[in-house]
Amino acid sequence: MPSVVPDCAIFADTHWEPPTVYEYIEWLKDQLRFPVYVVDNSLPRARHGGMSLREDVKALTNHSGSRSYMDIPVFLKGRDGESNGIGRRQCAANYKVMPIHRKIRELLRLRKGQRVPSATTAELWLGISTDEAARMKDSRDPWVGNRYPLIQAGMSRRDCIDWWSARYARPLERSACAPCPFQSRQR
Repeated sequence: MPSVVPDCAIFADTHWEPPTVYEYIEWLKDQLRFPVYVVDNSLPRARHGGMSLREDVKALTNHSGSRSYMDIPVFLKGRDGESNGIGRRQCAANYKVMPIHRKIRELLRLRKGQRVPSATTAELWLGISTDEAARMKDSRDPWVGNRYPLIQAGMSRRDCIDWWSARYARPLERSACAPCPFQSRQR
């Protein structure tokens, strides 16, 4: 039985990944039988001056250029100087999901604001392993079906590393924004 091959891969770049991730993406482009697109949130942001998560954080703005809140989950302190929780996390939605969905719409030749024809569907493969199964979600867009091939194969992060190491003589890079308080130091 032939294996299923996706039409493309889409990497959403926040411009705050470790340098090795960018090297890996370039290497991957030469390895795959299908195109690898690199997208970011810069297109709709050009009028606001921000071009990336990194630039927006430096400017103390969010994805829309507003200073009302930041998209990253910053740690908050109360007036007494004590920890008062963590801010809302919108970075994945605004700097990863939105640019990927924008690219899918472009690949489907849909204009901005154009309704998706009822017969149109897209299958979005997400590389979430069994260690992160709690992150699995249905797509907010009815025309996009999320698929989790690593979960379907029962693969943990360790299984992925072992599979990779048996086939390639280079480390398996993990995408994670440098300042994210949710990332583990474990690779």
